[in-house]
Amino acid sequence: MLALAALAIVLELTDGAAIALAEPPAPPASEQPAQRVQAQHLHAQGMKLMERGDIDAARKYFERAADAGYAESALALAETYDPYEFRRLKVFGLQPNLHTARKWYVRARELGADADARLRRLEGR
Repeated sequence: MLALAALAIVLELTDGAAIALAEPPAPPASEQPAQRVQAQHLHAQGMKLMERGDIDAARKYFERAADAGYAESALALAETYDPYEFRRLKVFGLQPNLHTARKWYVRARELGADADARLRRLEGR
């Protein structure tokens, strides 16, 4: 079964003018109950790994949840690359990556998380 991204309906008025009505696009995966529950589960698994200090493994869970549209995971993933968060997270043996941190903070913001202050901090402002 194919899903349409958007359905447009055109109504023709008596004077020849036309009005186009578009059906809103489907909600992001994170707003669909089954996908949201799965994303929350992935995020929780990532948090457990973070508590154990396994940041590399946690990143994989956060990325999968973020790819499903879960803003909290995009934010958590960005933190694992953010040099300013390394001290708080007590990260050892990994290198920070400004580019990757910025990428995931931007994605977190797109998904609705408040990441503006962290983005400004990365930019040195």
